[in-house]
Amino acid sequence: MGFSVKEIEGSLPELAKDGEFDVIFHACHCQCYMYSGVAQAISDVFPEAFDADKKTKKDDPGKLGTYTHAVGKTNRGAPIVVFNLYVQRYYGKLHYQQGNYGYDFLEQALLLVKRRVGGKGLRFGFPLIGDRRGGADIERVKEIIANTLDGEDLTLVVYQPKKRRVNKTNN
Repeated sequence: MGFSVKEIEGSLPELAKDGEFDVIFHACHCQCYMYSGVAQAISDVFPEAFDADKKTKKDDPGKLGTYTHAVGKTNRGAPIVVFNLYVQRYYGKLHYQQGNYGYDFLEQALLLVKRRVGGKGLRFGFPLIGDRRGGADIERVKEIIANTLDGEDLTLVVYQPKKRRVNKTNN
């Protein structure tokens, strides 16, 4: 296991839009729903990724271990590939208690991604997959990603919301 994953803080879709990555991927469920979490942030910046997801059949367990993808554009007009990896049938921790997260599906989908775009010197970015809503063990997920995409330029983007300034007034 010779894996190396860089870790940075920020917003994956915003960094991708700024041209930091050539490929980004994130975990999806089979419900054609991208209205929360990283999926929402990605669909807001790259609506074509959500369009690709919506072209699939809702609640189709046959999607597990596969992906959909879309090609978006960076702010400079360069192409960026967004992969929606189908690793869960449903969303939310309640469906994945006691270690039932779709680790095998994650690995299967990543192998397909590697077959499609691996070995080309591309820069891959990805979020913490399954850590909040999916109930996954993030260390296990990082190991699967690093081992499956060994030899690729991998960057884990740990989301950091922009700090909002709150003006307090004394009444």
